[in-house]
Amino acid sequence: MNKYFMIPREKDLNKYKENIILPIEEFSIGFDVYYSVKEINKISSERETSVIINKLLHKKELNKVIEVIKELKNIKYYFIEDLGLINYINKENIVLYQNHILSNYESIRAYKDLGIKNIMISNELTIEEICEIKDKTNSNLFYMFISRNTLLYSNRKLVSSYNEYKCAFMNKKSIIKEDVSGKELIIKEEGDSTLIFDKNIFSANEVVKLLDNINLVINFSNMNEFEEDKILNNYKKDNLGLEIDDYFLKNKIGYKISDIK
Repeated sequence: MNKYFMIPREKDLNKYKENIILPIEEFSIGFDVYYSVKEINKISSERETSVIINKLLHKKELNKVIEVIKELKNIKYYFIEDLGLINYINKENIVLYQNHILSNYESIRAYKDLGIKNIMISNELTIEEICEIKDKTNSNLFYMFISRNTLLYSNRKLVSSYNEYKCAFMNKKSIIKEDVSGKELIIKEEGDSTLIFDKNIFSANEVVKLLDNINLVINFSNMNEFEEDKILNNYKKDNLGLEIDDYFLKNKIGYKISDIK
């Protein structure tokens, strides 16, 4: 039996019937909407709510985010990327979400030994690799089940720098084309940072029966209304009714960050 979590693309949460994960103002990045502490506490008093803190934090921001964490109430899970936060949140409530990195059962076992049992595994794994992790660990696993995957996150204003260097007028959110593959990507500058997303939607619906007992996360960020409606109507089915990209599920990647010695 799967439990589903949804990251919304708009503030009206009525359409999202599953558990929700809310991005926090100032401390989350790459999403369509962000929530203040006041908004989150109101929502968490009415329905099960988790939050995500995926921004890479500077030292000067750490005290501020710790104060925000103290103000939050009734939070089920904190999805965090920065390991500097693990000493400030009850480990029972931490979901470690290190994009691209958590890709083997040894790492997940090691984090379990450190008291972190809730883990978001990479969705750049084949279904065989996912099943191996599931069979060889007893952690509480999460998986980005449907999303436009993040390919790059930089703490630099890449679009602004490009515009300045080229005397160009690229929008802060634009479609770009990778020259070698011809693949279209989404580039998005937020504040002092820039992210690049795959334009194709990743979906693991076809293998959902093999993902039993894994918590499945659906991220609606960077999707349009048509795509969102299709997903909301079909996310528990084998087929979303959309063109999707499940390359990673079927093709083993030769090198992962965890493989580099």
